[in-house]
Amino acid sequence: MDTRIIKRISPIRARRSRAFTVDPIFRSRLAGYDLRRLGASRDTIYLLDAALCIRGFNSEYERFARRNGGRSLMRHYGLGAAVLDGFTAFYAAHYRDVFRRCLDERRPYSKVHVSSSPRAFRRYRETIEPLREGLGLLVSHRLVETMVRSEAGSFDPLVHLSPDGLILQCCHCHRIRNHRLKGRWDWLPDETDDSRFGVSHGLCPQCLNTYYPNLETVEL
Repeated sequence: MDTRIIKRISPIRARRSRAFTVDPIFRSRLAGYDLRRLGASRDTIYLLDAALCIRGFNSEYERFARRNGGRSLMRHYGLGAAVLDGFTAFYAAHYRDVFRRCLDERRPYSKVHVSSSPRAFRRYRETIEPLREGLGLLVSHRLVETMVRSEAGSFDPLVHLSPDGLILQCCHCHRIRNHRLKGRWDWLPDETDDSRFGVSHGLCPQCLNTYYPNLETVEL
């Protein structure tokens, strides 16, 4: 989620079921779901209502928030938050279509995507499962592959900074755009870890073609 976007959320008094937090009004829609199992899962799991607002999440969701923005992230993306507010415009448009299609057709959606850390390659399987009667969605992310990256290049401001002085980083694979060689994106973990420069996010051609093949263009 894009932590730069901030939205005030009215507090909701939640109920916990073995590390699964859920809006009590939404809880009645979860008959047949094992909330204890979902709460104990090592997958990152959250629930959306039909308006695409967050109505529940497990402990892994909270741990992800602590690693990526701490308490402030949970304040802005806890119960009641509009989930699409956490995405950039490009991803919001993509996921609005995916979520709506799952709700309307009542069919699950699944894909494997890369969401790496600066030091490790990580591949996840994302699954979106519609709840009964189109009342909402259960979204999960499962780590299916991880490995430590060994190759690394050297950062060169003349090569890796845009004309306005920003680093352009792929939000999937975390490589940085090389502005000297067209189509090239370099792996620069030291700069990714603690950049001295402003960072903008987009998609490299490889990730765009792999994960969003139906999109003809993307603004980078």
